[in-house]
Amino acid sequence: MDDGTLIARLNGPESDRVERKESRSDAGRVREAICAFANDLPGSGEPGVVFLGARDDGACVGLVITDRLLLQLADMEGDGNVVPLPSLVVQRRALGGCELAAVADDDRAEDPNLLAMLRHHRSLMPLAQEARKPVFHRKAADGALGAHATAVRGAFAKFRDLARRLADATGARLPPEPTEG
Repeated sequence: MDDGTLIARLNGPESDRVERKESRSDAGRVREAICAFANDLPGSGEPGVVFLGARDDGACVGLVITDRLLLQLADMEGDGNVVPLPSLVVQRRALGGCELAAVADDDRAEDPNLLAMLRHHRSLMPLAQEARKPVFHRKAADGALGAHATAVRGAFAKFRDLARRLADATGARLPPEPTEG
């Protein structure tokens, strides 16, 4: 999001796409807001943003935005505690003279050159390697339970969509998808 959009959201009212938190002790509430953005129940299709270091009225609290804090916020993307798994952009931003951490669900899908946003799947990789299967072919017997099962389905969908986009762009034909059996 550009500075103008962020400033407008910071100074506007809180909504289903805007949340403000004063300190890092609000991590649980930040995670709840990210979850709400990822689920987009109102169906707005717009990215949401959490401002860390701002009061409910948008005033700056002077929170020091450290690299460690930014990493902790970025780790919320793949820690399995938010379903569906979000794609986050975490940045230190100076808006209206106030340094803030801005956590937005990813809005890069508007880029016409973007084929796919693939996650690192760091929580899935060790189990996939142990099972000697691709991440997206893991089953409950391989340890894909709960949030991991959701992540496996998400990985499959992302890789399938990427393969389809590549095939469309190059004129290649894809083999039929395997059926469960």
